[in-house]
Amino acid sequence: MPSCFNTNRSLPLAMEPYLMKRQKRDISQRAYSKGYQLGYQGRPEEACPFRDGSLTAQEWIRGWHEGHSDNLDGIKVQASQQKIIALR
Repeated sequence: MPSCFNTNRSLPLAMEPYLMKRQKRDISQRAYSKGYQLGYQGRPEEACPFRDGSLTAQEWIRGWHEGHSDNLDGIKVQASQQKIIALR
């Protein structure tokens, strides 16, 4: 196999930074989605599983606030589930 390929993923080494960025973005999206779900369910904001001040914690809290707000506004469960699916 040529040396310009990563043997673990069979991707060109030049693609590694793009993969890393995508991976970080996906973690943020997952944190937002989990925060949204727990906020919608009425769980406390203190339930955030991430370290204070981290990017993932900020995304989780942003999702929590939106989910909490949707719950208070009376958005139906089905609409909230469609919103979560759209984020994936």
